Amino acid sequence: MESIETVSEIGRKFLRMHLASGVGPIRLRKLIEHFGDIDGVLTASAGALQRVDGVGPKVAEGILQARDESAVENEIARAAECGVRILCREDADYPRPLLHVPDPPTCLYVRGELQPTDSVALAIVGTRRCSHYAREQALRFGELLAGAGFTIVSGFARGVDGFAHQGALRAGGRTIAVFGNGLAHVYPEEHAELAEKVIKSGALVSELTIDVAPDSKNFPGRNRIIAALSLGVLVIEAGHGRGALITAEAATDYNLELFALPGA
Repeated sequence: MESIETVSEIGRKFLRMHLASGVGPIRLRKLIEHFGDIDGVLTASAGALQRVDGVGPKVAEGILQARDESAVENEIARAAECGVRILCREDADYPRPLLHVPDPPTCLYVRGELQPTDSVALAIVGTRRCSHYAREQALRFGELLAGAGFTIVSGFARGVDGFAHQGALRAGGRTIAVFGNGLAHVYPEEHAELAEKVIKSGALVSELTIDVAPDSKNFPGRNRIIAALSLGVLVIEAGHGRGALITAEAATDYNLELFALPGA
């Protein structure tokens, strides 16, 4: 069987920008709008780059340094070692729902397989320290919705997230786990077996470079991807100011359906 390439040629160009210091999805969108395409961004001079709103000397220098091939090659090699593909927004198998939000990941790292049917997805999120009731409902809704043909999206955390993934798998359905760290790491470690099951029935995904360690500062960005991949978000038991509510807020920002399960 023919092996699947780790990254496409156009993906290499986006990966350069992904590795550039100070260039996030929104700033990259402005750069591409200004120069017309990714090639225009990569060949622009420092002076031309600084004519783009929000790009100062430091960011321009980061873009120029990102033209170094070695960093890109090292990242691709590490991804290949981990069995991870790197997709960019111009790749045919980049998830289409992400293209409809203002800040789609510049690159999406994928371990497993994404399918076109994954665009019919629902996110299930909630607290890590969940009650027995929340555990049962996360399993129940994950199983029922996956059985009805929805791909279940969640954040792979302890508690509600993990049970939602398990419910989807119990139904023989598809599930996508969005990581808040690079895919070289499985976090939490006790979900290592669950990760292997998700890979066989969906995918692990992250926008973070392959070796980024788990860090709570990355969770809000992870939570926006959970929402963006979904038609709606179901919140099962969430604490004030916690990650599940950040996902819910992203859902309202993206004009998605938002559901909340009543307490026991």
